[in-house]
Amino acid sequence: MVGGIRKGLKMESTRSGGMGAPDWHMEARSPVKGVGPEDVRRRNRNSVLRLLYPDHWLSRADVAKLTGLSKSSASGVVTSLIDDGLIHEEGRRIISGPGKPAVLLHLDPNARQIIAIDVSRPTELIGVVTNLVGEIQARAQLLVNDGEQLDIDPIIELIEELRDELNAPLLGVGVASPGTVDRSGTVLKASNLGWENVPIAARLEERIGVGVRVDNNANAAALGEYQYGVGREDMMFVQIAQGVGAGMVLNDQVVVGTLFSAGEIGHVVVDSNGVICRCGKRGCLETMTSLPSLRKRLNAEPSERDRILTQAGGVLGQTLSMPIAMTGIDDIVISGDSEVIDDVYLAAVSYAVNSRIDEEFFGKITVRRTQLGSDIVLLGESVAVLRSMLL
Repeated sequence: MVGGIRKGLKMESTRSGGMGAPDWHMEARSPVKGVGPEDVRRRNRNSVLRLLYPDHWLSRADVAKLTGLSKSSASGVVTSLIDDGLIHEEGRRIISGPGKPAVLLHLDPNARQIIAIDVSRPTELIGVVTNLVGEIQARAQLLVNDGEQLDIDPIIELIEELRDELNAPLLGVGVASPGTVDRSGTVLKASNLGWENVPIAARLEERIGVGVRVDNNANAAALGEYQYGVGREDMMFVQIAQGVGAGMVLNDQVVVGTLFSAGEIGHVVVDSNGVICRCGKRGCLETMTSLPSLRKRLNAEPSERDRILTQAGGVLGQTLSMPIAMTGIDDIVISGDSEVIDDVYLAAVSYAVNSRIDEEFFGKITVRRTQLGSDIVLLGESVAVLRSMLL
């Protein structure tokens, strides 16, 4: 599973012919007030790594041209990355005519590894080790009690178990959590885990001694689909599980909102006369289209399966039509148990969305299933760590 961190800037990898560089130019990194030499060095290293990620081949001259750095500065950055084992020189560009073929640089996908943990499942914690391009190297899980407040110790136990599986330096640890998560890695509220204003990242860093980031699980999944699936630069990801959450990618960036609550659509009221939700309001989206609510209705009326799923999908599509019209997103990805979130459900979402917007303005909105399966959150959290700590 290999994809460019900026899919819209994706380029073909090559060892011959043209230089295989992206069709974009990165502005020169110049010192600004309050930024020290080490900050500039780190920023320049990140710029070079972004050029080579995930599978691009460039010469030192290419790097200088595309970053805007001087040839000597670019060469110095490249040398430091080679010394750190992050990139290596391999092969030469085939050229016609006189001149010495340029040595090509390439990112080593196994130079660092990432631990990603998903704490959003009701009865188990899942963790993986990935390399820098999302290839899973090891996997572990730990059973937990559903409905009880989740303690930090089982998370640490799982991280340490995966740490024993590492065969490369650890870049960092990522944790995907339900609920709202701020930029410091504090879970502001995750009712299913019994967390409120819990500084998970800080507590884990104190215990395990490495950098940790924490993200909302739907946002992580959206990033995973965008990076390793077939997601577009503007897309919406909807996760239907114990609750209903969404992640939105606009112009290559996950939208989190001022209060870090973007995508928390499960408790939007869609039927003022509906059943009472666990949040106290009546007729929230979650009461009509979460997996527990759908399974309950399907078990009570198995002969009405198509009607129930059509109604639930229609409610979700209706709910999504307004943000789609506001953003111009034309790609909706839905994740959920395929035994419930089936083709009937997806067709109902598609019809409800497309019948409510003007196709002349927005075109046909695609509603599809994710292709990444149950690992989507873990892969997305791995990308989040990669972006924040290396690229």
